[in-house]
Amino acid sequence: MLYRKNISSFKRLKKMLRLVVLVLAQLLYGIGKTDSQGVTINNVQIKFDPKDLAEAGSSITLTCSANIMVTSGLESQISYFFYKGLNKDFLLQNTTSAHQNSHVTIQPTRASHTGYYFCVVEVGNETAKSEPSYLTVTGELQTPRLTIHPMEVIAGNRIELHCDATEELPPLEFIFYKYKNGQYSRLRDIEKTNKSFATHSLKVAEETDLAYSCTTQGKDSKTSSNYSALVNITVQDPFSRHLFTIEPQCGIFEGDEMTINCTVLMSSLIISDIKPELTIVKGTIPIKTEAHGPLEAKLSKNATVNDTGVYRCNARWDQTFETIEQQVIVAVPVSKPILKSAASLGIVVQGDHLRLTCAVSRGSWPITYKFFKGIPGKLLHQLTVNATEANYDIPSANTTQSGKYACHASNSASKRIRTERSLYINITVKVPVSTPLLFPLLNSTKVNLGETVTLHCITSTGTLPINYTLYRSHSRLTAISTPKAGPAVFHVTITEHSGYTCKAENQISSQCSNRIEFHILSTTSFEWLYYTPIILLLLLLGTLLAFYIKDKNQNSERYITQKQRNQGSVKENTMIFYSKVSKMTHPRLSQTDSYALIEGTYEEKDYVNISASKGTGNGSESDGEEKYINISKQNYDTSVDSSCSNEDEVVYTQLNLASPKNENASRQEEGTVYATINLNK
Repeated sequence: MLYRKNISSFKRLKKMLRLVVLVLAQLLYGIGKTDSQGVTINNVQIKFDPKDLAEAGSSITLTCSANIMVTSGLESQISYFFYKGLNKDFLLQNTTSAHQNSHVTIQPTRASHTGYYFCVVEVGNETAKSEPSYLTVTGELQTPRLTIHPMEVIAGNRIELHCDATEELPPLEFIFYKYKNGQYSRLRDIEKTNKSFATHSLKVAEETDLAYSCTTQGKDSKTSSNYSALVNITVQDPFSRHLFTIEPQCGIFEGDEMTINCTVLMSSLIISDIKPELTIVKGTIPIKTEAHGPLEAKLSKNATVNDTGVYRCNARWDQTFETIEQQVIVAVPVSKPILKSAASLGIVVQGDHLRLTCAVSRGSWPITYKFFKGIPGKLLHQLTVNATEANYDIPSANTTQSGKYACHASNSASKRIRTERSLYINITVKVPVSTPLLFPLLNSTKVNLGETVTLHCITSTGTLPINYTLYRSHSRLTAISTPKAGPAVFHVTITEHSGYTCKAENQISSQCSNRIEFHILSTTSFEWLYYTPIILLLLLLGTLLAFYIKDKNQNSERYITQKQRNQGSVKENTMIFYSKVSKMTHPRLSQTDSYALIEGTYEEKDYVNISASKGTGNGSESDGEEKYINISKQNYDTSVDSSCSNEDEVVYTQLNLASPKNENASRQEEGTVYATINLNK
């Protein structure tokens, strides 16, 4: 228990000792400070006289007062610092005094004196400052003055602009401007805290950057000065001459030699050893560069279509860069044109549409096409299109459009023109023949058999030559070609009752005329002589057939009786026989009813139909031996032209062998044949 009490007493003693040491240390520290300083700054204030507001041109006094406690027996020097601005921007005055206040007078005041002010007091190692106070001075700022150096400069070099307002109190803000096209454009704002001027360095990029100005304003106010007077400088291009040429200048066609030349000459003001760099650029790709030596970059080549594009000549020296740009179009000259027509062989029917097409296989657009007629050529039509062909249309052709035609095709590069000419083509406009007129040079169409008549056939229109062909019925007689205008004359001998027509035709059409019928006035022995061989042949054939039919009477009667039963009435029944003429055999000769054979000439090319009939003259059935035979002769003329046909061409001769139809006629003995010959056409 006693041990514990001793421990507690020791702890209390230890705490008391610590407290005593601390008190002694503080006392000793205080004694030492008083000995080294002997000053205590209690308060610092700044005041304006007159208060807070003044007019420009008047005077104002700033007073800094300090409440300082100094140990007796000590003398202290007090330092006073007067500042403008919240951050000690500008020191107005620094004074030393033994008094506890100091004064600064500003006269005359200016608008730039507007702002915050405060003062700082230093005594020994003691420092204190006042609270800032704001002073307003009404009025305008001084118009600043601008100077530039150098006044003559190479484009790309630097100049220095100096703007000062010596009558204004810093801190001030200076603003530099470039004057161009009647307007100020702001370059840069510069703030200086302890000077009434400012400088700004810049590079002159263009020859038009010639005029500059500046203004100033108080940092803590919104008041600005007027613009300074404009200062103009002289700017020279470092390249006294910068050229970019592309030859040929009047236009480039594919295959031409193209020369690109980029050159410069340097200004006499340049004394630097730095050499320019020249580059020829197509699009974005450099194709030729000359650096640090020659003042020329040159390129020559044969032009192709791929060389079309935008080219630039770039010149660089120090910090200066210039470029010149040119557009190059390499044109493809037109190929030799071909003039075409849709008309076959160049022949056009009058009234039809005629189109001529001039076409090239290659050539740069636009292309100008010209159409000409005749030699040397009359211009018919011209047009310029973005196409490799053009048309010239004649809606309704006539004979005046016949002739030689050609076309020209041309294109240009700038003022240079390339022209190509086509070969000539012939266009013939032909007129179709009109319907021809056929007439005899007689007053009547009644003629004698064997008489010779003259026929004229003529058309009113039609391109020559015209071929005239004369037909008798369907048989082609003769043809005449007329190379000149006028009728075709035909001389015809009339041998039979027949009609005549003519056909007129040229290269594009044909027409048939009217039909003329000639009537024979009398029959001469010539007609009988003409038919005598045929009549004799038919009589002989009829006699032979009559005897043959008589032998076959029984079979024929059964055949007729059966046929009459089928028909239900008494009718004429016919048995048909086919014959062979020379080498020509009728298709039905192979059949069982082919019994007759008639020999003839090959040239006749005739088929002969022989019909044997049995019956009575009054139409009633009879067991007598009365018979009649029809023989028909048909001609097949292969020379017949059906284009002018009016009817089928059937020529036949009929021989009737029959019993008399008149009941009063005397009956002949059995086997007697009566023959009647009809010559029909």
